[in-house]
Amino acid sequence: MSYTKDNEIELIKNIEGYVAVFVVQPISFNDLISKTNTETIINQLNNLALVEGYSTENGSRVFKPNQPITGAEFAAMQARLLGMIQPGQGRLYEILSTHQPASDDTWSQPYIKQLQSLIPVDYADAPTVTKTQAIGSIVQLQQIIEERTSEKFTGDLYFPKNNIVSRAEASRLILSLIEGFGW
Repeated sequence: MSYTKDNEIELIKNIEGYVAVFVVQPISFNDLISKTNTETIINQLNNLALVEGYSTENGSRVFKPNQPITGAEFAAMQARLLGMIQPGQGRLYEILSTHQPASDDTWSQPYIKQLQSLIPVDYADAPTVTKTQAIGSIVQLQQIIEERTSEKFTGDLYFPKNNIVSRAEASRLILSLIEGFGW
């Protein structure tokens, strides 16, 4: 039996034959404008554990949607889409193995190393990602998903407006890929 408390489902008694479902309230980002398309997109990806924010001095989290996305961040988002997440989290695809934290690597290195086995991630060390790099990489990602899952992409990819892709535009691009596969 379970009940809802503050948008979370808590198990209060384990009854044989039933499966308990736990819903964890994801971290919210304090710098997103409420009830906007950008907030909706980023929250959807946050719920899928595909994006990360930044901690502030007061302990809150921000997303910095207008900041250019780095190559490492974009590679990490793509690797997470392919299933490389923390053990125990739900996965959209199981193409890459789960991420086991390594103490000698920076947070992005395990993602980049595994993603490079599928896509030549030549932008991983770049401080920004260009529109050409982002679209080219996402098209390769689309082909990998179609080959490995036999799913067909039937949607339209978002095309970033600026030459340097922002964190919000990268999120829109990733979400357009997910929606194109019917998720």
